[in-house]
Amino acid sequence: TGINPKCFGNPGEALTLKIKVTTCKQMTSRAGKTFQLFKGHALNQGNKAVTWFADRADPLIVLGVRGATIDVEGVIKECSQYRGLWSTQLQNVQQIGKGQASAYLGKPGEIITERVKILAVTDATYGGKAVRMETPNRRILVAYDQHSNLQLANVGEVWDITAKVKKHGMGVTQIYYISKAAKV
Repeated sequence: TGINPKCFGNPGEALTLKIKVTTCKQMTSRAGKTFQLFKGHALNQGNKAVTWFADRADPLIVLGVRGATIDVEGVIKECSQYRGLWSTQLQNVQQIGKGQASAYLGKPGEIITERVKILAVTDATYGGKAVRMETPNRRILVAYDQHSNLQLANVGEVWDITAKVKKHGMGVTQIYYISKAAKV
């Protein structure tokens, strides 16, 4: 398909963005729910337009006043058109401080090798296990696994894993295609 030249990034990919806010206003959905609409331009992505929706309690509302420039991390949702204008729609947008690292690991499709501490192991909806883990620099990973040894992991154990990044969202990096999983 290729990326629309008016947009940037790939769905599910987390990016660090410097955004100049052009709109930050409260809206009401057809269902009567109020939410915040943000629009702006990503200065570090060729000034391309961005849009995202937030909860009314979102801390960015205070900072994201019209004309302000904010440093955020957001996950690409899609390239969308509204009233003839294209923009990159974001989700899970959070402010990040100067020099603060991303909450996410790798890029979708990238292979990563990490030493992780097992935080939780639960039964996954479609069989196998849902394994939640943490890297030494506090990134949270989750895998829904029914093929590798990782499903034998127990809370508190340390494992070496090699896997592919599936997607970013809600501060968690989801991984799959686990090619190596060994208890340390």
